Amino acid sequence: MPRAFKYDVLFIWVILVLISGLYHFQNSNELSVISWDVYGYYLYLPSLFKFQDWHQFTFTAQHLQEYEMCSTIYQLIETPEGKKAPLYTIGMAILYVPFYFMADIFASLTGYKNDGMSSPYQWMIVVGSWCYSFLGLWFLSKSLRKIKFKRAVIFCVLLAIGIGTNYFHYVVYENGMPHSFLFSLYAMMMYSTISWHAKPRMREAVFLAVSIALLALARPSEIIALIIPLSFGIISPFSFRLKIQTILKYQKHLIVFTLTGMSMVFLQMMFWKINIDQWLFNGYSAHKFDFASPHLVDGFFSYRKGWLIYTPIMLFSLFGFAPMYQKWRVGFYGILFFFVLNIYIVFSWPIWWYASSFGMRSVIQSYAVLAFPLAFFIQRVFQKKWSKYFFLSLGGVFILLNQFQDWQYRNKILLQDEMTKTFYWKSFLKTDVDRSLRRFVDIDEESPYDGSRFSLINEINYADSAAVDFVGNKVGRAAKSIRRKSPYSDLIKMKITDENITDFKGGWLQATAWVYTKEDKQYDHQTAKFVISTSGSVSKWIGVRFQRYIKLNEWNEVKFEYQIPENIQVGDQIECLIWNEGLDVVYVNSFDLRLIY
Repeated sequence: MPRAFKYDVLFIWVILVLISGLYHFQNSNELSVISWDVYGYYLYLPSLFKFQDWHQFTFTAQHLQEYEMCSTIYQLIETPEGKKAPLYTIGMAILYVPFYFMADIFASLTGYKNDGMSSPYQWMIVVGSWCYSFLGLWFLSKSLRKIKFKRAVIFCVLLAIGIGTNYFHYVVYENGMPHSFLFSLYAMMMYSTISWHAKPRMREAVFLAVSIALLALARPSEIIALIIPLSFGIISPFSFRLKIQTILKYQKHLIVFTLTGMSMVFLQMMFWKINIDQWLFNGYSAHKFDFASPHLVDGFFSYRKGWLIYTPIMLFSLFGFAPMYQKWRVGFYGILFFFVLNIYIVFSWPIWWYASSFGMRSVIQSYAVLAFPLAFFIQRVFQKKWSKYFFLSLGGVFILLNQFQDWQYRNKILLQDEMTKTFYWKSFLKTDVDRSLRRFVDIDEESPYDGSRFSLINEINYADSAAVDFVGNKVGRAAKSIRRKSPYSDLIKMKITDENITDFKGGWLQATAWVYTKEDKQYDHQTAKFVISTSGSVSKWIGVRFQRYIKLNEWNEVKFEYQIPENIQVGDQIECLIWNEGLDVVYVNSFDLRLIY
């Protein structure tokens, strides 16, 4: 590769490493890279090389007690025979292994705990992710260079993916997660595919086998990467016959490719045999893909995690399939088929948002493949001055948006999960946390009224009620305690009648309460809720988890709006109450329900 291209890769990579290094050094006292899912990928290594405990993984209890890397050891599954098996497959552990041994040596020489979890082990996973990210960007640049893209195009591709997508987040901040590692394997796979078809050599066949085997061992669904080398160069019946002839001519390459891949997969099978006396094991047997109803619209456009909502620069890659078809058909069909199948599989997972993450993390690794249509799009827009400057400016906006929203995510302005359209736009470009906005996580609608004009439906005031069971100077007001043993407040009820249905159909209700709590032991889904519901012929229920945003040890006014369904009917009932199924005691002074207009 010409020196100028190496400098471009180095420039992007140094930016990533400098930001990542500074971040982790600033948080070195709380460094916990090997935690949650990463611990599940990693625990093969201390199991095999430290504790020789591959049946019960008893060392995980000590790790949990000392390092608190997760809430429970969910990363292990107990078999009917009483043995424990890792939830995840071994691929990521293989990628971690050289850095594990370096950490082991460093810990032994410097006096750190030699337990697989102390600071050197945490840091070496970070360093490992940096090394793999360099390889990924380097192989990607070499691949694009082989297709004769100009330096400016390749640099823009590296900049767009490296800085303008959520790939940045997983190289810089959440280093142990698999996505940036798998990106590098995909980049290696693409380079080996292009290189072998240009000039078949055994080296490329081995690299191709290793990259695909590691992808499948890290995440079994990544086996679909095989589509690209298998279909590469096939654009017609004649080219298909030519591909078969080439494979037969280099059948030794095919044999070595197959044996290399199978031998690597056998490592996993051999571990399972030693571990639980089974050659095959599915840690996800309790979870099934929903192939009949893939969440395609949500996966692309949902405000919860929609890919193109949080990573809009990848729109350019989708636009690039058209020029790629015109200019590079030998690679077009394989990449298109891979993209469609990958999206279908990824968005068919029942937890399609993939839990806590910045954006849609499940597609990050595929950016090494989508870099090719992205490059063709950039090459096309560079042909005209007006389109060049327009799309460069738009791309710059997308990169800045990605960086800013990543900052918002890390500073808890944007949430790890449960984002909604209303909450997103209420938080858009905000630079400080407004906890009151969290009510829009539970109710993704907002009244057009400010609440200054209203008709009071009913009010419950415990200051004047015989039901008060807590009065004292500790909370400063007469109040009723709502706790798990007695989880419900009194109920405000309103029945829809012939006389009021016109006023209420499609109208807006506002619920307001004064609440107080001294502790915060709540779990997000077992916490106090302020509830409005419609029952009868129409069912609508909204419970706002106000404990997530109120201040402790002081009285808080909480309120939210609720739109009455348009199809509400006479005889239906609207109810309002406070419900506490959590461990905390919540004190309620008063609450009311109003029709606002």
